[in-house]
Amino acid sequence: MAMQSGLGTVQFLNNDDLNRQADALKMAERDIAVTPTSLAAHVRAFWEAAKTAKLDVETEMLKLIRQSNGVYEADMLAALKQAGMPEDFIRLTSRKERDVEGWLMDVFNNAGERSWDIIPDSIPEIPPDLAAGIEDHVRQHIMDHPEVQAVMMQAQQTGQPIDSTAIIAIARREAAAMKDEAVRQARQYAEERCTAMEGKIQDQLDQGGYYDALRACINDLSRLKACIMKGPVLKKKKVLGEWAQGPDGRWNPQVEEQITPCFERVSPFDWYPVANSNTVHDGAACELEHFNDPADLQKLIGVPGYKGDVIKQILREYAGGYRENTPIAPERFAIEKQNTVGLYANKGIDSISYWGEIPGKLLKEWGIEEDVDPDAFYFVNIKMVNAYVYRAVLNPDPLGRKPYHVTSFIKSNDSQWGTAPGDLAYDIQGFCNNVVRNLTRNISESAGPMAEVNEDRLADGESPARWPGKTFVTTSKGMQQGDVVKYFQANLLAGELWTLFQNAKLELDSIIIPSFGQGSSLTKGGGRTAQGLAMIANAESRNLKVSVWNVSNDIEIPCIERLFVTNMLFSDDDSIKGALKVKARGVAAQLIKDNQQQRQGEFMTRVMNPLLSPILGTKGLAYLVRKDAENLGLDINQVVPNYEQIEASEPQPMQQQVDPATQQAAGAQAAQAPGAATTGVAGVPLAQARHSSE
Repeated sequence: MAMQSGLGTVQFLNNDDLNRQADALKMAERDIAVTPTSLAAHVRAFWEAAKTAKLDVETEMLKLIRQSNGVYEADMLAALKQAGMPEDFIRLTSRKERDVEGWLMDVFNNAGERSWDIIPDSIPEIPPDLAAGIEDHVRQHIMDHPEVQAVMMQAQQTGQPIDSTAIIAIARREAAAMKDEAVRQARQYAEERCTAMEGKIQDQLDQGGYYDALRACINDLSRLKACIMKGPVLKKKKVLGEWAQGPDGRWNPQVEEQITPCFERVSPFDWYPVANSNTVHDGAACELEHFNDPADLQKLIGVPGYKGDVIKQILREYAGGYRENTPIAPERFAIEKQNTVGLYANKGIDSISYWGEIPGKLLKEWGIEEDVDPDAFYFVNIKMVNAYVYRAVLNPDPLGRKPYHVTSFIKSNDSQWGTAPGDLAYDIQGFCNNVVRNLTRNISESAGPMAEVNEDRLADGESPARWPGKTFVTTSKGMQQGDVVKYFQANLLAGELWTLFQNAKLELDSIIIPSFGQGSSLTKGGGRTAQGLAMIANAESRNLKVSVWNVSNDIEIPCIERLFVTNMLFSDDDSIKGALKVKARGVAAQLIKDNQQQRQGEFMTRVMNPLLSPILGTKGLAYLVRKDAENLGLDINQVVPNYEQIEASEPQPMQQQVDPATQQAAGAQAAQAPGAATTGVAGVPLAQARHSSE
């Protein structure tokens, strides 16, 4: 309401208007407080573009999750309801995904098998100055060598000239021996450092949650279009130290906080690479980090590279939570979390983590002064909440790589997003659902007789409803005399439809994972024997082995290499450092070992022939059994006694006195006998032994 006066217009506001103005003033002050810097504006612009570029991929992944969960698309479900069709959904895709996950976990959770080694970067060689020093040392002290002293004494006693050739040979031999010893010590020194680095990395993998993250990534690979491993990243983490005994005699744990290299799985829905990127290191990328508990963000205070004062300001400003807006967020939470309340109710904080190149002048504006050229571009990591940048650091990796590792079930050469098992199963899944829907309807329709009722012959008020024993009251309207009710039986096509369904399942087996991987028995052909089943498994699982290679080469080995680089750059323990490198055995080692075990099993089957056992003897059989137990990871000494125990337990042969003349006569008689057989061990003819072994 407004009134005119001599001083102008006077405006009267009610309480609601005043409250709205106060809220608007607070929002204006808040916008001023978080006015984005040039650095934040650069990241925000990339974030918005990356969200738009990924929308089609996110839509496809939501479709994959619905397919795995056995949920029809909205338009398909509406069409089924309109047609009155059953809504059965046979979750073949989910079963295939679990099979893929199980196979991969069997490979990468092989206890006691490590898929990598730390080795010297090159074969240790003697530096030229050290080799020259060894030769000088030999020249200076060769005359004190006992052999040289003997040569000189012999020359003195015989009056002959000193044999200089012998002395030179001794000197060369001693110099070569000293060089060999130097090389041996250098190798031992390098091997000790390799062993120390291997132990350090293994402890970091255990403490940093690597194996839990790998399992989660394998689950993503089996369900979605990619899986993403993040790490190693430094985090402040509580660890259990040594136990200390208190004054009361009780043992108490010593808990301390340490900055630890950690690994974690990143949801494919939270990974936003630049459009048209081929690999994880191709162009910039953003991760949408979710701090569902603000305490997780608070733990970053004190970690190198993070601004604690900005983090404290974020926690004060967004005590009620802050969420980034993504187009699929409500539907994603409804599908993944089975609710939408969690998206809006919790007080979590979303953070954008940007990895890419930016101009140096933006870093200078933010406060980084040292060694930054304003006109150059730098690989950086920037983290911000809304417009608060709480981390902006140069990428510590010497090659500018991101601490992320991405792969897929079937990789694409032109995108980070590959093909999931659900993509391969989509058409067959739809066909099988169609068959099952018609099968359900056919069984229902053919379960009992169907009827046709002539309503024109029903008496007034008579219902066409039927039940056993019902009597219809009829008339002869229009001179009609036909049957009131006609019964007929629908054809049962269950056998034909079920055959179609089974054939479609077999096709799905061939393109994703073989049927024997699901526990079905192969009782025909080569599947009747263990050896034949192994050969079939090895042949039909080759398409799955490609995915095993993807996980090994794109996630497992790169994580080890990044952890190795982190230790070389930041560890205070010099005993683990040196001219070393990571040697990737990868999954190849496991596949080779499986092949060796298969061949060893075949060999064991052949040598257990009773005619060949005497040739091997007890020691030979013990050796084979020990190797078999070793491959199975068993304690060898608990399975097979050692060779000394075997010798002690063997009965000693009785020595018989044989008359030499009798033995010579018997040998001559055997040689003259026609068709004499050559006798092998334990009296078994060698020809017979060879035949039985073949």
